[in-house]
Order: sequence, then C-alpha cells, then structure tokens
Amino acid sequence: MAACGSSTDRIDDGGNCIAQELADRLGAKVSAPNDTLYVNPDSRST
Repeated sequence: MAACGSSTDRIDDGGNCIAQELADRLGAKVSAPNDTLYVNPDSRST
C-alpha cells in the first residue's frame, strides 16, 4: 500500500503515525521513503 503523507499526518497521542498503527494491527512491517514516492502507471515505484 502506498499512502501520501501517512508518515507525517495523523500522529496519535503515543507518537505513532497512522501507517505504523495500521502495520501494528496487521502485524506487518512498514517501510517508508524519506522523500516523495512516485508510482508509475504500471505500479512500479520510484
């Protein structure tokens, strides 16, 4: 899943962003870019 601003928007009282919250609930690993993520029409990301 790719989500714009998910690492900086919607920080909860515990300091977690919504992306980390979702990953914790799903038991999944989060990886995030430190800059803009571009997704091409063929679903590849750069």
